[in-house]
Amino acid sequence: ISACEQGSLWALALHILWSLDRQGLAPSAIACTAAMGACRRAEEWRSALALFHSLAEAQNQLDAISYNAAIGACERGQQWQVALGLLVAMDSRRLSPGVISYSSLASVFERSSLWSRA
Repeated sequence: ISACEQGSLWALALHILWSLDRQGLAPSAIACTAAMGACRRAEEWRSALALFHSLAEAQNQLDAISYNAAIGACERGQQWQVALGLLVAMDSRRLSPGVISYSSLASVFERSSLWSRA
C-alpha cells in the first residue's frame, strides 16, 4: 500500500484494503494511513476522509500520523473547517499536534485563500 501512496494509485490502495477486509483481515492503521496518503496525492480528499472516519469507527486506532494524513487531505479540497476540527479532535483524544499537524493546517488555510488565519 505504501507503494500505491508513492505512485498516487489511490484506487488500488483502497482495493487492497477492502480485499483484506473481505478476507476477514483487519488492515493496520499504518496501511490505512498509507492509503489516505495515496488519496491525498491523487487529490481524492473525500476518499481519504472517508477512510479516516471508517478507521475511527472500525478500529479506533487513530494516531497523530492518521490525523496528519487526514488534515493533509483537507488541503486538496480546501476544507479548512474540517482540518481545524481534526486538529481540535486530536487534542480531545490526548494526541499532541506537532509541527506536521500545524504545517498541514497552515497549508490548508493557504490553499483556501485564508492565509491570515494561519
